[in-house]
Amino acid sequence: MNKRVKIIIKEFIDDLKTNIKELFNRKTFYKQIPNLLTSIRALAPIPFNILYFNGNLKGATLVLAIAFFTDAIDGKIARKYNLVSKFGATIDAVCDKLMVIGVIIPVCSTNYALIINLIFEIIIAITNVLACLIGVKAKSSMIGKLKTWPLFITITIAYLTMFTKLPSTIITFLVTITAFLQVLTALDYISKNIINYFLNTKKGET
Repeated sequence: MNKRVKIIIKEFIDDLKTNIKELFNRKTFYKQIPNLLTSIRALAPIPFNILYFNGNLKGATLVLAIAFFTDAIDGKIARKYNLVSKFGATIDAVCDKLMVIGVIIPVCSTNYALIINLIFEIIIAITNVLACLIGVKAKSSMIGKLKTWPLFITITIAYLTMFTKLPSTIITFLVTITAFLQVLTALDYISKNIINYFLNTKKGET
């Protein structure tokens, strides 16, 4: 397992160096546009939390909306201009989790129901990490992509309720729908990425 981790880290660092070189090359800069948009989500929690804890809720919500918007366009740009890469897919998954965890924790203090979504999102992240460590390329699914938007909407609405009067039933509904999709996503990922691996390994040994 340790050897596998070292290989994964080395491959990631090598890919990172290659992409940084392309970023600072005028001829290849355009290739990194999708990755730059993706990286915004990893950095978004920093200005978001600064604005949030200084009482600028509208500014924090705006940062959140921009970060969520990048998730809608980075993949489309990458596919349209044939810029899809393994590195891009990796940082996309990582940045999504960093952003969600970074922005959902503060709102949990006023909307306790979102703790449910936070827990399930961490579980999903753990299943992906486990899959990576055992040498399985984590495969996303339609249900996994589908749950992303209800999750983003739930978080955004939760922050809006801090300075806009909205029925509490809206948050309850969104949290419930999102949690349901998160459970389906977690079960799907565990089945595809982990259980299938051990079943195939067992068959190979027999």
